[in-house]
Amino acid sequence: MKPAVAALSFTICLAPCAASANPLTPPPPARAQQPSELQGTVRDNQIELIFGPDVTDLGFRYHDGKATARGAMRGVGNELRADRLILHAYAERSGSEQMANEWFERLGRDDHHMAGADVVSGNTTRPEKLNFWFSGDLWINGEQVEDLFYIGQGHRVFTNNWWIGNIHAGANRCCSELRLPRKDDVTHDTAYCLRATSNNQFVVGLCRALRAQDEP
Repeated sequence: MKPAVAALSFTICLAPCAASANPLTPPPPARAQQPSELQGTVRDNQIELIFGPDVTDLGFRYHDGKATARGAMRGVGNELRADRLILHAYAERSGSEQMANEWFERLGRDDHHMAGADVVSGNTTRPEKLNFWFSGDLWINGEQVEDLFYIGQGHRVFTNNWWIGNIHAGANRCCSELRLPRKDDVTHDTAYCLRATSNNQFVVGLCRALRAQDEP
């Protein structure tokens, strides 16, 4: 007898998903568009949120998004694995200053509300161009992050890189790490951080635990 294979949780939202009793398992959209149905230059763009210290569950519910070409943002799929949440953004890729400016406006025109993989190499503290951006509700260990969480994809030379942001967040480590404050946590002692580790990966964990890992 073949051993059972654990199923992956996968949902694609072409429009904002309705609320559900369990926010970590959004209900299926009216019509789920599979990657095989995508036409033309629409790509499956993947960003990974990896479970870090003291994080055992992540969830995301798509709210809205925009790409350079009209109608090019086709939705976002969630793929929950044992150690990470993979978001599949189905969109065309074409770098635009307009996309970056809209992103900047939505995050209060403040570099401290965003972090990105591109700053790991010291290139910049905010995107100059974005291929697309989208927003949604983010849950960490069943707790919803206050206000919308923003994700965008930029491009430098031959590499696509990702940016994240939240209007209440603060940037650490010269903007390669985003600190998400929690309600009633005045000292930020229990704040969660998302730290860029590659062009499309962010480790999610308690900030103090991530700092402890940095100590020799």
